[in-house]
Amino acid sequence: MKNRWLVTLLLLFFLLEGGLFPWLLPAPVPEGFAVSPRLALVGILYASMLRNRNLGVATGLILGFMQDIVHDGPMLGVHAVGMAVAAYAAGTAGMRVKSGFVLPFFLLAIGLALNDLAVFSLYRLFQVMDLSLSDFFARQLAPTLLFNLLLAVPLYVPARKWLSNVPDKRDEEPA
Repeated sequence: MKNRWLVTLLLLFFLLEGGLFPWLLPAPVPEGFAVSPRLALVGILYASMLRNRNLGVATGLILGFMQDIVHDGPMLGVHAVGMAVAAYAAGTAGMRVKSGFVLPFFLLAIGLALNDLAVFSLYRLFQVMDLSLSDFFARQLAPTLLFNLLLAVPLYVPARKWLSNVPDKRDEEPA
């Protein structure tokens, strides 16, 4: 039952990052910084770390394909691969360590960076983008990572309570 609500919440995050954040964030200029909100990916990474790695990979693939289609990407499947790889890595590392406050944010930062690096690498491989790696780090990865980590901080405590693997009494069916 919780997975249905989780998928609904992730779809809401997807709609917010595509509908609300473009109005709130400044438009990127050609030689300036570019901030990309990844609220759905933050939710996927939390679900993968705190609940189930397979659920994170599946939702990462689905929402990644939706992002490629809706946001008119030059290639189909690039964001799906990036989100699925990031969710798998975060879920695998999150299985080993469940406690603490700093480690989930470290894993979240690695997952966000891994997603953006996977997308950048595939775009560079197929010559869709000719941005250098140092420019990519300075202009896109660092501002995006900082912005998304700031978005993730207030979501951590509710995500940890809601996504814990301990069954809730309200979710059990009466006998």
